[in-house]
Amino acid sequence: MQTVMIGPIKYKIVQRDELVDGNDPLIGQIDNLSGEIRVMSGLAPQIERVALWHEIIHGILMGAGQKHSEGIVEAVSHGLVDFLNRNDCGFLLTGEEDE
Repeated sequence: MQTVMIGPIKYKIVQRDELVDGNDPLIGQIDNLSGEIRVMSGLAPQIERVALWHEIIHGILMGAGQKHSEGIVEAVSHGLVDFLNRNDCGFLLTGEEDE
């Protein structure tokens, strides 16, 4: 089982056949009470990656007590996944410079 830490909370990443908010279908959802990030099963890998980052960004902003719009989270998640796909970012994690 995959997990991520967002602040002091460890979230399990789980697949679900169906996700809804009221009557609205979802592809991802973060639940602070259960400590789960839920992603719709059967998504194309690139869509799943965007959905995971989308929910992680929600978690970061909620943990920081920041009000935010769905549009901002959508823009940042798509931009971040695109950035990570186009760049070798290992040095950002390790602090090592490219030669």
